[in-house]
Amino acid sequence: MLGKKKQSRRPAGQFDTLISAKTSIAGDLQFSGGLHVDGKIHGKVVAEEGSSAVLRISEVGEIEGNPAIGVTDDAFPAPKTTI
Repeated sequence: MLGKKKQSRRPAGQFDTLISAKTSIAGDLQFSGGLHVDGKIHGKVVAEEGSSAVLRISEVGEIEGNPAIGVTDDAFPAPKTTI
């Protein structure tokens, strides 16, 4: 359709970055867009300020540190993290 603006919302299930189950990261991680974690992150996970970031941690994924992600009212409860 002519003149229709593109939506900037991220479609559900679209993730830019995958931390696989065989991957372990030691250190802080900053991201924007979608991040899916199946592996292990030892450090802070920080969403880029002002971005529409989405963090998804699977049943096998772990974050040992502080996830600093903005949470909206319609978000699911934050996953359990080890600090």
